[in-house]
Amino acid sequence: MIVIGIDPSPVGYHCVYIGFEKEPPVYYFFDAHRMSQEVSSINTLPGLEDVTMYCEMVASYGMPVGRSVFDTVLNIGRLLNMFPNVNLITRGMAKLELCHNPRAKDKNVKQALIDIYGEVGLKKTPGPMRPFHGTGSDSWAALAVAHYGWLRESGREDLSLYEVGVK
Repeated sequence: MIVIGIDPSPVGYHCVYIGFEKEPPVYYFFDAHRMSQEVSSINTLPGLEDVTMYCEMVASYGMPVGRSVFDTVLNIGRLLNMFPNVNLITRGMAKLELCHNPRAKDKNVKQALIDIYGEVGLKKTPGPMRPFHGTGSDSWAALAVAHYGWLRESGREDLSLYEVGVK
């Protein structure tokens, strides 16, 4: 089973793949226009039936929003057009799963993910999450979405550090 967590942005998709045996999560960024051009080749990949996608959906908090939020919603719509079986979740759902508090900050989410998957490490002593070094908060948000999806798909309340295969 492979779960892809997607954090959409105005310009593309931050994607994290988890479920590869004994491998740490893998991070990719896909430009929105390039992904829509390559969707036919993506849909014909062997083994795609074992892949489940989870995408973060925009939630309203009652505040005015700008153009970037509408561009993000447009990209979510494009993604749903390409892959109709994408599961949508809100950031609060992932925060609640990881931190047991929907008001947790990105810093708390990142620390919870590091506690589960391992340290980023240093250049001389890289940790299992080294590919996430310098990627920004969107990659960690995508990992939070992927972790949430992994828990849902595996039917588990919690995911042991050793079952992920990283530590």
